[in-house]
Amino acid sequence: MKLHTENLTVLFVDIVGYTAATSRHSRTENADLLKSFNETLVPIVHHFRGKKIKSIGDAMLLTFRSPTDAMLCSMAMQDAMHQRNLQAPGSDPIHIRVAANLGEVRVTRNDIFGEPVNIASRIEGVAPADEIYLSEAVYMAMNKAEVPAAEVGQFALKGMEQPVKLYNIPRFATHRLVPQNAHPAESGSELLFPYGGMHLGSNDTPAATRTALFAGAAVLAAVMLGTGAWWWLRPAPAAVAVSAPAVPAAVPAPATPTPAEQPPAATTPAATTTAAATPEPQPAEKAAQETPEKEPETTVAKPAAKPAAKPAKPRSAPMPSNIAAAKRAYRDRRISREQYRAVVNRLESDYDQRVRALKVEYRARRMSREQYGLRVDALKRQYYGE
Repeated sequence: MKLHTENLTVLFVDIVGYTAATSRHSRTENADLLKSFNETLVPIVHHFRGKKIKSIGDAMLLTFRSPTDAMLCSMAMQDAMHQRNLQAPGSDPIHIRVAANLGEVRVTRNDIFGEPVNIASRIEGVAPADEIYLSEAVYMAMNKAEVPAAEVGQFALKGMEQPVKLYNIPRFATHRLVPQNAHPAESGSELLFPYGGMHLGSNDTPAATRTALFAGAAVLAAVMLGTGAWWWLRPAPAAVAVSAPAVPAAVPAPATPTPAEQPPAATTPAATTTAAATPEPQPAEKAAQETPEKEPETTVAKPAAKPAAKPAKPRSAPMPSNIAAAKRAYRDRRISREQYRAVVNRLESDYDQRVRALKVEYRARRMSREQYGLRVDALKRQYYGE
């Protein structure tokens, strides 16, 4: 067995509550559960340049050379499992947890060994369902601009003498956790997933498709270069003499006749005589004429002022009842980021509880398979707001 040493990010991913679920299911149902678990997550691991080392029951051991890729892959795996649970309401939901550590490990062809692996396994034991926990070593090495993380606290892990500081990546921390080029074309899809829909950009392009794209790009570049060369090297067009249109001679404007001067109006002798004959009034008479008579003052009673009406208390807006309404309210800024996160968590929890209750009734043979399917579809439409 040939060994070599590498500095790797180690991930443990496992199904929460798998041991209890196996006691309720048949061997076929347990096998189908593990098959769905692997088919959902393994393609995402490959997309983010990770390597699956082995499966240990319901857990997977993964390695990454980049701690940032490891954390982005963890977010994508949680979102993919979240979507799987929504699209398959008739089956048991799968809730996973992810634990990460970074360090120097011993690598063989199909396995890895070392203290970083053991610490990652211990972190997995304290991580809650649907969460991503990482050690301080991963936090210090990853790109924090791409992966928003928050400190959880100090944990006493089995086999460790000193408490270990752990971090997590919060769910629904913001509607745009992931880079712009990783988002789907549909606007608003990032609001539906706990970590922004990172998994929606993880579809690998087949090799044949990549070859066709490169060939098409090369042909397009050649055509553009040929067109540009022809444009710059083409002969200049011959100059064509264009005669200017004749400008008509200016026509003098007709002279404007000057109006005749009118003689000033003559003063009427009768008016002059009348003005001279009028005697001037005495000073007392002038004062009497100039002083106007005062009008009697009228007192008008003003109506009593009405008391100011009390302002009506603003009514609190009702909280959204489905995912579509929550997305609209968040975009219109009627609810804050914290309120949106709380609404989505409440709707998801209520949806899971109702589906489980229907499953219990179906297994107790209180309804037919057709009735069970119709009710689950109705719950799904109510959850999405369709």
